Amino acid sequence: MWAAAQDRMTDTVRDTFPQAAVYDPSGSATPFVGIFDEAHQTVESGGDGPALTTTRPMIEVKLADLADLGITPHVRASLSIGAVTYEIYDVQPDGSGMARLLLTQRS
Repeated sequence: MWAAAQDRMTDTVRDTFPQAAVYDPSGSATPFVGIFDEAHQTVESGGDGPALTTTRPMIEVKLADLADLGITPHVRASLSIGAVTYEIYDVQPDGSGMARLLLTQRS
């Protein structure tokens, strides 16, 4: 029962805040939808130096949705969101069927 409720909640959030993306690990582009965030993150430089602020782009995805498209996200695969191309540097499944794909922007 909890899993079904969590699944419905995930679908509602994804459908309310959708971000179209294209997974393209080897030239076979596959569109999908996830929840994109580019949160700011403070990084302490250590010692007496100032803290640095950066962004941490990531897209949260429902793994079953990707599996239905034949996608198994993996590190170093590329994906595009709008005109920006990213590389996945970490895949973090959360144990409930969702995963955060941590991204780094390609130059």
